[in-house]
Amino acid sequence: MMIALRWLYEHAMRDDPTAWRPRDGGPAHCWHCGLACPNGPPARPTRKAIPDTYTAYDVVRATSSGWVCPACAAYFTPCLKAGASAPCRGER
Repeated sequence: MMIALRWLYEHAMRDDPTAWRPRDGGPAHCWHCGLACPNGPPARPTRKAIPDTYTAYDVVRATSSGWVCPACAAYFTPCLKAGASAPCRGER
């Protein structure tokens, strides 16, 4: 599932040359997928990206990380993909 999330993100951002790409990596690791990601924007802090209703902790790959990569964040907060004006789920 993790690789599929990153593929979907890449596909959704294909026309945005400034968007972060999974191949760009970064110094942190994504809380959800465990792969390299930025330790700042466009990644999101775990407490803001993961909704309170999340229960699948058995699939989390980097539990000590404080960051969620842009691909996983887009999965958990659809408003990031859609550019909606409404607050994201899990926003605190």
